[in-house]
Amino acid sequence: TAMATGHAENGGQEKVTNETINNFKRKTSIVGISVSCMGVVIVALTVGLVSALGKSTTEGSRDLSSPTGWVAVAGAIFLFGSCGIMFKDPPSIEGEAPIAKDPVLFQAFNALGIFIIALPLLAYEFHAYYPKPLAFFDPLGIVGAVDILAVCFFASKAVNVMGYSTAPAVWSGVGMVSAFLWGLIAFSESVSSLPLAIIALCLLVLGVLGVARIQYLSTFDPASRTSNARDEAKARVDAVRSVAYSTVSVEEGGKMDEKSIELDEISLTREVEVEENQTVEVSWKNNVSVGLGLCLITGLLDGSLMVPYKLHLRGVSASPTSSRSTTFSYIASFSIGSLLTVPILLLMGAYRIYLKESRNSRKRGKQLYHTLYMEARRTFLPGVVTGVLWTMGNFLSVHATLYLGLSIGFPLTQTCILINALWGIFLFGEIDLRRNDLLIRFVVALACIIGGAVALSQ
Repeated sequence: TAMATGHAENGGQEKVTNETINNFKRKTSIVGISVSCMGVVIVALTVGLVSALGKSTTEGSRDLSSPTGWVAVAGAIFLFGSCGIMFKDPPSIEGEAPIAKDPVLFQAFNALGIFIIALPLLAYEFHAYYPKPLAFFDPLGIVGAVDILAVCFFASKAVNVMGYSTAPAVWSGVGMVSAFLWGLIAFSESVSSLPLAIIALCLLVLGVLGVARIQYLSTFDPASRTSNARDEAKARVDAVRSVAYSTVSVEEGGKMDEKSIELDEISLTREVEVEENQTVEVSWKNNVSVGLGLCLITGLLDGSLMVPYKLHLRGVSASPTSSRSTTFSYIASFSIGSLLTVPILLLMGAYRIYLKESRNSRKRGKQLYHTLYMEARRTFLPGVVTGVLWTMGNFLSVHATLYLGLSIGFPLTQTCILINALWGIFLFGEIDLRRNDLLIRFVVALACIIGGAVALSQ
């Protein structure tokens, strides 16, 4: 039921009201909490399978026969594809300022969510390293935490410019190229096939460009603009006709010049269409420039996310511990790093709100506290849910790679952009499924990105 109402929100056909905004908030909150509950079940199932079945093969090899890896990769795909649902801001009422979540407070609660969901893992690590419970901590976890918060900051802005069905596909393509270059240049990882790597990069670029083109076609439909121009011209002509009828005296035998009015309607239609085309073209160029710029930054940061982890592995390479326990230590350090950023981000967010309110009004004392409270209340649930979903997805992706291997586990997790697309289409109504040409273009673009991921992993 929640997904069925999505299409009208993006099409602009229905007037946005306070009820529309409240329905949007309610809908995204219900979906976010529901997905979180499903994620907890999948994580619990994965942990149970690990405890019951273990890993029958040696480290670094595949175990395709175990259900653990397949459950983990399915959960990672679903959660990674869903963790940005709460990025989306509600539609704005015409003539009023958009109701956007405070980006700094949102990241503070995002970091809090990352820490909260990692508490069971922290308890496990504290127990394993007792009587030195913090012996596992690596400051590189703080670097990783700052990186993911920066990713979420720019990703949330990109989603609100380009949409949830298209923006993740763009930054995923950029992120895969960024990660590939990090491995090649910074960590001297060998390339088994240079031609295959070039093909992979070309597929990723084609996919990103295809998604950008679809964003234009779906948001600024020329046929829709022509229809709107005709409607506006007709409204103007109807107004002219109404005035003419009121001024022509029937008693004096006055008659309407309908032919002249019809010519005026045709002329006005062309005139309005030209005006709309010019306005839309400028708007699209601005939007696509900003959106692609945000996606580029997001992708570069996302592709750098594993750099602190790789450095962590270098630091403990002489340790006899398994790669899985080493990974758990890094994730635990990562969650502590996230917690350390929370008070800093809260103070930054509060100071930002204070400056804005002081500049725009004369609010003081209790009024400022009330504004800060309302902003925190608005961003708390979306931020925490985002952090929880991402952390569970990350936990499952580690197990997917551990059991299925990098060449299978990594590409499969990248198919999360299909989940992004489905949420964007059915929850937010960003792409009109009635247009077959648009749907085919979108499927081809996603196939290019996924194909590039598969080729790159080889």
